[in-house]
Amino acid sequence: MSDNHISTHYGSRICLLENDMTVDELIQSFNQPELYLPEMEKINSEHRRREYLGLRLALKQCLNGEEKTISHTPDGKPVLTDNSYKISFSHCKNWISVIANPTYEVGIDIERPTDRIEKIHTRFLGNEELEEYLKHRELNYLKVVWSTKEALYKIIGEKAYNFARKIRILPFELREEGELKALFQETNKEYLVNYRLTEKYTLAYCTDNE
Repeated sequence: MSDNHISTHYGSRICLLENDMTVDELIQSFNQPELYLPEMEKINSEHRRREYLGLRLALKQCLNGEEKTISHTPDGKPVLTDNSYKISFSHCKNWISVIANPTYEVGIDIERPTDRIEKIHTRFLGNEELEEYLKHRELNYLKVVWSTKEALYKIIGEKAYNFARKIRILPFELREEGELKALFQETNKEYLVNYRLTEKYTLAYCTDNE
């Protein structure tokens, strides 16, 4: 998958967008800007406005040009107002990622590179993962594990809140792009997660099709 691109994953569509557009340029990208202007006008920060519109532009691209509105469940999970797709999204700096599926729950996470993750690794690594990390002390391993658990949290919800105890990443060969298996330990359910590592971001996404 290349930057600013649409790809597919087990029936899901994934959009990765680098948002370098102005607010005016973003508004002009919509056929129905009236869907978004009332909410956007409540936002004072220019950065937040770009983020708000950029996410909806990425969603539009993910949905073959359809323009839809987003609402939230009582626990804060984003959903389409018309419930036509299951969605998940994530953003960091100028990068926005969206995944959508008409049937199955989905989760996605994108993170910008930072070595801060090394300082907090004991908070989200379980014992087996910590042993794996200590073999090579590879920062990229931590990036993939963190993004994977964030993506799965968006599918599983609050039950997965304790990343170290609840979600276990099974051993995998670290590459620039690949897939791995993760176990939700409360139910022993396995999830297949795809990931991508670049100098600009770490991306992980999952379609819960089992």
